[in-house]
Amino acid sequence: MSDLQKICYNCENAHSAVIMKLKPVKDCYEDTPKLSKALREFASDPEARTFFHPDALCGDIDKLLMKLSSNLDPLKFAIDFNKIQALSAELKQIGNYDWSIYMAFDTFARQLDDLSTDLRSRRSKPWNAGSTRAK
Repeated sequence: MSDLQKICYNCENAHSAVIMKLKPVKDCYEDTPKLSKALREFASDPEARTFFHPDALCGDIDKLLMKLSSNLDPLKFAIDFNKIQALSAELKQIGNYDWSIYMAFDTFARQLDDLSTDLRSRRSKPWNAGSTRAK
């Protein structure tokens, strides 16, 4: 149980850290130049990427799976034998998210960077530039 709690605790801490990294973006929502800068800074922040993925998530899950499959570990006998297979399958599926989590963050960071570029280009153009409406 403590292993699963540790995994959940790490996930919660990682989530909180990402939320804190996004605070500067939220704080300058109405100031386009500052917002553009904050988006770009978040997108390029290697710490934000690290926080986005809970620390040692897959390693902790692998350890838990090994305990569940070991006849020497009492954890295996604390869980209904029929449910171990289903629990193992679910934990393996979570473990497979490792790559997907980083890819999701990288996609998100690229989108933020594109948004920042778009905000900067809008700011540098007159508001009606390129407008085709009749005057």
